[in-house]
Amino acid sequence: MSGHDATRPDMTDHVTPGKANVIKPDISGHDSDPKIEEKGSLVHTDTRYVEQLEKRLVEKDEVIGMLRGELVQRNEELVRRNERERETNILIRGLQNLVLRLQPGEEPTADVLDGDSVVRDNDPGSPQRTV
Repeated sequence: MSGHDATRPDMTDHVTPGKANVIKPDISGHDSDPKIEEKGSLVHTDTRYVEQLEKRLVEKDEVIGMLRGELVQRNEELVRRNERERETNILIRGLQNLVLRLQPGEEPTADVLDGDSVVRDNDPGSPQRTV
């Protein structure tokens, strides 16, 4: 017999794994289980658990409301930024056209997009010219 065998705990007093000694409350609506009435702690524990779950649901709803508000705000911000970007592009195009028209030999109606039919066709602000 080795020294390790003497320190082993006796397994006869332990509960078999997978079989817990838990008193399950009767959820059928009948108060037929006397253990619940005697102890009272399971009902109290269940009530506290339900209260915590309800509190978490309220907190979750508040967070969802806040996030929805932020989403609306971000979408409005994106719309404003897109509009500013469009306006900036129009201004840059105007400056490019001015520089182009100042070049010797260019027509006074020259446009930087004259050779780009894809951009011109998709831009409602560009003049539709025939070449």
